[in-house]
Amino acid sequence: VVAPADYEAVLVDLRAGAVPAGRLRALAAKAFGHVSTYDAVVADYLRDEAFPDELTIAGRKAFEPRYGENPHQRAAAYHLLGQSGDASGVLAANQLSGKAMSFNNLLDADAALGVVRGEDAPAVCVVKHMTPCGYAVRDDLAEATRLAIAGDPVSAFGGIVALNRV
Repeated sequence: VVAPADYEAVLVDLRAGAVPAGRLRALAAKAFGHVSTYDAVVADYLRDEAFPDELTIAGRKAFEPRYGENPHQRAAAYHLLGQSGDASGVLAANQLSGKAMSFNNLLDADAALGVVRGEDAPAVCVVKHMTPCGYAVRDDLAEATRLAIAGDPVSAFGGIVALNRV
């Protein structure tokens, strides 16, 4: 039993005489997943080659987006664990307004963040459907925002806006 949240249910089952097969299977899956995540993080740490023949990736669920690529699909967003994980990516960002993110919104936000992240000066990028539709770099962030949205105001509606400054 690898999750403290499962202790009470297992104790109740043990006191009743047996842990049901369904719970044992679920606990076994959780334990193997936990151990394999740990092993993947250790392998990532020890790895000294860029492109190994076999690659394991460990992740921890950050949240479930509003929907997947299409509204009838489910999705989950994961933080990478280990030395190659990026704790400063879009999943670590604060959403200031709007509906909860969807899978497509996350892709757009990642693309927009990738564009402005490398700029030293105040920069703003607007992305819709994985396509930058407005981009501006100025000394004044408000002016950069105005110009980026003016690049394609129709597409900017409902798009993702990324800024590299507060």
